[in-house]
Amino acid sequence: MIKPDYDHSLVNLISAIESSFGSHNTIYSALPELPVAEIAAARNVVLWLLDGLGYHYLKQHSTRLQGYLRGSMDSVFPSSTAPAITSLMTGCAPQQHAVTGWFMQLDEVDAVTMLLPFKARAGTLPQDAAVANLIGAAPMFSRLDYASHIVITEALCDSEYSRATGGTAWRHGYRGLEACLDCLQQVVGKGHERQFIYAYWPAFDALAHRYGVASPEVRAHFDELEQAIVELIEQLRGSDTLLVISADHGFIDCPPEHVLLLNDHPELQACLRHPLCGEPRAAYAYVQPQRLRLFTDYLEAELRAELSWYPAAELIDAGWFGKGRPDPRLAARIGDIVLLPKDNRIVIDRLENEPPWSLIGVHGGLSEAEKKVP
Repeated sequence: MIKPDYDHSLVNLISAIESSFGSHNTIYSALPELPVAEIAAARNVVLWLLDGLGYHYLKQHSTRLQGYLRGSMDSVFPSSTAPAITSLMTGCAPQQHAVTGWFMQLDEVDAVTMLLPFKARAGTLPQDAAVANLIGAAPMFSRLDYASHIVITEALCDSEYSRATGGTAWRHGYRGLEACLDCLQQVVGKGHERQFIYAYWPAFDALAHRYGVASPEVRAHFDELEQAIVELIEQLRGSDTLLVISADHGFIDCPPEHVLLLNDHPELQACLRHPLCGEPRAAYAYVQPQRLRLFTDYLEAELRAELSWYPAAELIDAGWFGKGRPDPRLAARIGDIVLLPKDNRIVIDRLENEPPWSLIGVHGGLSEAEKKVP
């Protein structure tokens, strides 16, 4: 398994965009595939993030966008929405912003937390808890000396996460794909000075989780999305706009027989001091200190064929989460042992209040299909 290349990643894309607006990232270099001078030449810079649309899916299924494809770059680790979107919003990797997965054990609130919807998986969030205090990097938008905008689904437009990561950007909500395109065009049309516009589309990700990335439902939506992109390109022609389209991660499908449920291994589960955190493809195990040897011995004896595992601290030192000085909270947010399921497997646990696992499409791991984005 190869860690993300933080010289050719989502973070470097944002660094290039920042540099084009005069704000220079001191940790992450600009993405070489998209020259800063090219970005700086455009009055409107639009980054449209299509959640879950990985490079390999686009390469395999697109018939009309191949001519626009510059190549691929890496997501971050884990290759999942919460870490990757936070990297886009802050211009930093998880090493700095310390958002390490969909589920995080947050000592500040003493709960396993889903940061983006800001809900507790286990425990209860204090009433005075604030997302902004839980992210280790400031919004990138606030560093720009130009107007910036966020075009996002109406349901997410005023969420605490959107407010915390949006900084000084104007937020615009929409309902549906057509409304998203209309909103983008309106924001572009109203600007008279240079401006940066970040847009987010979630439906590909939602469908891939539910039906599987190889499903006809996902293919039908991709065809609709491809048509929308082609139309948007034409509609923006002549508006002095650079349209950059990318994704936060890709997908693989996991069949039911490859779901490793920790509840079926009570000896292993009894070693934990918190529920599993992170992602099903990159899970963080918080192990009771006196049971660490028992935990790793069990992994070696019983689950060697299904899982790879690493001491969490080693992954920080090896640069899996990014470059530079780590946020002081990073180590506490990745547990003691990182579990990486092999092939297309996942590892999960199930709490009493949770329904059985039903998702088919998954991401978060280091396979090319998961970590490579256009």
